[in-house]
Amino acid sequence: MRVVRGFVPLCLALMLALGAGTAAQTAAPTTVLHAGDRLEVQVLGENELAQKVVIASDGTIGLPLVGEIRVGGATPADAAGAIAVALQKYLRNPQVTLNVVGAGHINVLVLGDVVNSGEFQLRPGARLSDAITAAGGMDPSISGEYPVARIALADGTTYHISLDKLLRGGDPERDVALGDRAAVYVPGPTTFDVAVLGAVDHPGTITLNEGDRLSIAVAKAGSSQSASADLGRIMVTRTEANGKSASHPVDLYQSLEKGNNVYDPLLHKGDIVYVPVARQAHSVLPNVLFILSRLIFL
Repeated sequence: MRVVRGFVPLCLALMLALGAGTAAQTAAPTTVLHAGDRLEVQVLGENELAQKVVIASDGTIGLPLVGEIRVGGATPADAAGAIAVALQKYLRNPQVTLNVVGAGHINVLVLGDVVNSGEFQLRPGARLSDAITAAGGMDPSISGEYPVARIALADGTTYHISLDKLLRGGDPERDVALGDRAAVYVPGPTTFDVAVLGAVDHPGTITLNEGDRLSIAVAKAGSSQSASADLGRIMVTRTEANGKSASHPVDLYQSLEKGNNVYDPLLHKGDIVYVPVARQAHSVLPNVLFILSRLIFL
């Protein structure tokens, strides 16, 4: 059996689906497929085409003969129909059954003035209020109006959303849907200055909002490839309660790669951050800090 790889647009496949073979519906019509969902695909009478696959982050799956086909955002029945259309090149009246055997999740980054900032796994279709809830809600010290949150989706779409109108006013139109690799930034009500020095694009004084962490400071200072920053050997110098100055090493890579806030500490007024020059390039740097810079400078 010769496997042909290629991309089959779902919209085109659905236009042709009326002429395809029967596609069995195995879930409610309102069910929509999402990245991370685990699927079982079967073709009647063609056991060698049976596959168990996981929907990729771009909404596609790969199947024998069909190649790569986009199913994210479609119902299981429509996805089965699209696969049947693609198989018509090789089979006569293909009958495709598609079962969702496991629901996936999306990863959302929540930073700023929330109780527990970090990366969270949410259900597909989760919204801004779900992300705020996963982060423990708003910082209880906020006494006035809630701030305007900044949201950046993986496709480049950005939003400014009034959390006061969403969380206190209950306005559902402001409860925007989030996708995988979305990021949410909740700026704190007060600001303070820190110094970021070393291998950054714009060393000097950086203004942060209450609740901001080290990653926000580095993103604001600029950490492009040309800066050659070593985020694994950052030093944070702080004046302690006893009046003495102490320096603390921080491996920010651990936070950017694994979502562990232990390696992305909250910063305080007067902190000095030193970023050394990297000994070698690190691939996670431009990806994560680029998302953060989009949030900060929206």
